[in-house]
Amino acid sequence: MEKIIVDEEKALKMVQDDPSAINKILNPSEQVQEMAVKANCFTIQYIDDPCEKIQLIAIRNNPYIIGYIREPSKSVQLESVQIEGDAIKKISNPDHDVSLAAVQQNGFAIQHIDMPDTEIKLAAVIQNGFAIEFIDDQSEELRMAAVMQCGRAIRIIRSPGNKVMKAAVMNDGHAIRYIKDPTEQVQLAAVRENWVVLEKLDNPSELVNAAAKESRETLFSKAKDQVGSDLLTAVQKDGGLNRFISDPNEDIQVAAVKQNSDAIKYIFTPSDNVQEEAVIKNAEAIEYLNKPSEEIQLAAVSSNGETIKFISNPSEKVKLEAVKEYGYAIEYIDDPSMEVQLAAVNQNAQAIQDISAPDIKVQLSAVIQNGAAIQYIRNPGKDVQLKAVKQNEFSIEYIDNPCEEAQLAAVKKRGFVAQYLDNPSEKVQLAALEETPNNIQYIKSPCDSVKYRAVNESGFTIQYIDNPGEELQMIAVKDNPNYIKYIKNPCKQVQLYVVIKDESLIQYINNPTDDVLRAAGQEVKINLDELVDYNGIKATQSQINAQANVLMYKQQGYIKFIRKFPFGKIKGIWVREFPNNCHKKDLLGAFCASANEQNLLEKIGCMSFSVGESINGNGYDVYFD
Repeated sequence: MEKIIVDEEKALKMVQDDPSAINKILNPSEQVQEMAVKANCFTIQYIDDPCEKIQLIAIRNNPYIIGYIREPSKSVQLESVQIEGDAIKKISNPDHDVSLAAVQQNGFAIQHIDMPDTEIKLAAVIQNGFAIEFIDDQSEELRMAAVMQCGRAIRIIRSPGNKVMKAAVMNDGHAIRYIKDPTEQVQLAAVRENWVVLEKLDNPSELVNAAAKESRETLFSKAKDQVGSDLLTAVQKDGGLNRFISDPNEDIQVAAVKQNSDAIKYIFTPSDNVQEEAVIKNAEAIEYLNKPSEEIQLAAVSSNGETIKFISNPSEKVKLEAVKEYGYAIEYIDDPSMEVQLAAVNQNAQAIQDISAPDIKVQLSAVIQNGAAIQYIRNPGKDVQLKAVKQNEFSIEYIDNPCEEAQLAAVKKRGFVAQYLDNPSEKVQLAALEETPNNIQYIKSPCDSVKYRAVNESGFTIQYIDNPGEELQMIAVKDNPNYIKYIKNPCKQVQLYVVIKDESLIQYINNPTDDVLRAAGQEVKINLDELVDYNGIKATQSQINAQANVLMYKQQGYIKFIRKFPFGKIKGIWVREFPNNCHKKDLLGAFCASANEQNLLEKIGCMSFSVGESINGNGYDVYFD
């Protein structure tokens, strides 16, 4: 579909009715762009070089839209990641400042940053300790920062040292469940932070038991001041006060976890009823439970599938329930069954990235849900490729060497996805033009037939063709002479055609030939030697300048030449050249005769005939200004 030129009022009405209509408008104004993008931020992809104001409107609506902006300014990039750090994955080659701002907003954004420096890594784990999972070189400083932000982050730290382990449990005593064979010092730090974790320790030493008892008694000694006499009322207002109550009954425990699920952290060996109330309040409370029953596990994962990561050896039933709620939960399941895999990708197609060597059935199920999931499939077959691009034409970007059928299916849905194809066939290129000939701009090295098809449909597309030949140029300017502005080096015939149509268009022609200048009535330089050196008759340098300015313009259907020569006091000579009897000898005679008549003190050797003779006998009209 060719873009059309419409007035402002009509353009505004078009995008008001359908924001995507901006794709049909040639050079929409900023007001039109703003209306479209405010209504649908995705329309920014149809705007060539949107200004910063329009870019900001779009990303403030959806920071991930920055992926549709070809060259977003730095301030736009910064604002995008400050809204959602993860949006950095849509930015090509973000600089240090943008990367730092991204991880300060969302530590996990570091997984999308190539070669982050120490400052960026540290900022990421300070924002979210679990971000250390995406850092290969986990220095001691980074490990410490991670566990100090969240002690439980130790579960993803490789081979943590004693110092890091101790820092982790000092932040959260329950972190000890992720430490294999903790030293006595680490156990002591854990029970001092929370005596309840004693139940998670195998054969604690007398010293550790004593430390847990002391920690418990210290807390309970404050119970009277913190809790008061009405224990149930106290925990109903603040479940955290449960930690100060010695041997709370089940009613108090239930009331505490209902008010604050974290209260479960401070309950020693809670009953199934208390555990269930805790995970109903917050599924993540299962992390603090020691060997929860399958019923409790199901209650947790049905609310938050990701909590399966806190469950050791979950049953098939629990696995299925987890991925049905949260497809990505399959990441935490070892050797998932086909049923679990299918359930996962049906819930979230991109969960396929966490499945090793998925079966073709799983692949198809994923791409039918979301074509972009094909980016996580190694060497997808033709059927999978076709299903992917039919669901989402943009998924062609993620396919290495896509088959022609997939290419055709993609470009027929949206021609500009041809930009993601390295060597599309002629058939695919032509298919891309079916939507609009402007799509030729997205085709790498278009073949000749495609160039001709595009320019024949719209001369405007000549701007997208490198070094077009004379025939293509002529097709374009015959469509609209103004399109010469898009041709870098138009050939002579194209130049002449255009300036004859409209003299003002010569402004778009670099280094026009003399013929083109004459046709457009513009100033040129000529070499007088070609005129005066004839049959031994030659004016000297003092008589005639070597160069003369010649102004040409159309007048009453023929060309009028204005030649200005510095003949003494003579200001200039105008010569109007008729189509008949044009000879250099006669022209020279006219020049010299005119010079003699105007300046009798300076005699110039020349042919002896008068101005009148030059008019009547030689086809020139000569007079002075």
